[in-house]
Amino acid sequence: GSAFIGVSPEFEMAIFTILFLTSTAKSSTAVVNLDEYQLELVVYRHGRSIGTAYPKLLSSNNRHL
Repeated sequence: GSAFIGVSPEFEMAIFTILFLTSTAKSSTAVVNLDEYQLELVVYRHGRSIGTAYPKLLSSNNRHL
């Protein structure tokens, strides 16, 4: 699994809930650019509930990763 570091649990719940509510597809993704990072947010639907949700790092301009 993966998670954001340095953000509140409320932020994570809110961002994934918004992605969940904006689509009725089995899986939803959104690409987000934050500073020097490009993330893909992924949400899998299990009926009328969130099955799983996680961020995935696509790219970074940070040389320390």
